Amino acid sequence: MYKNFMKQKNSKLNWLYAIMLVVTFLFISCEGSNNPVNTGSRESDSLCLVKIYNECGGKETYLDWDFTKPMDSWSGVILNKAGRVDLLGLGGRNLTGHLDVSCLTELTYLTCYNNNLTSIDVSKNVNLKYLYCYSNNLTSIDVSKNVNLTWLKCKNKDGSCPTIIKTHTISNCDCCD
Repeated sequence: MYKNFMKQKNSKLNWLYAIMLVVTFLFISCEGSNNPVNTGSRESDSLCLVKIYNECGGKETYLDWDFTKPMDSWSGVILNKAGRVDLLGLGGRNLTGHLDVSCLTELTYLTCYNNNLTSIDVSKNVNLKYLYCYSNNLTSIDVSKNVNLTWLKCKNKDGSCPTIIKTHTISNCDCCD
């Protein structure tokens, strides 16, 4: 009888431990989910750049990135001391469609002027200070999360201004009211 009691007690304890382990895992894996900035890594930045290349025209672009070499050798890519993308120069590279740089969470400077972009996602780039996206075909741009943004040049090829969604004053902006 004592053995049966201990088996039941151990079985209940094992279930309790299993539940505690699952809850702990979920807590740890979701701990940063409310943080607007994904900490990322050099590897995630590299994968993000490959995604940008593929989604914005691939071989039709003027991006001469050799994916067999380190990303700090790719033209227009400048890394910070931690090895993360700090500056991305994509001006005049024949990019088309939607440009999503939100995965480059350390980005402070982005140029993507003189392309054929219709939208840009900078929603997670809270460190972004300079955004030069003029001479494209943008209808709107949301910079409400870019609280450090001080320069925004976004006038379209036809001279029109996209709708700018912002929550703060941008000191140098060609299309802000």
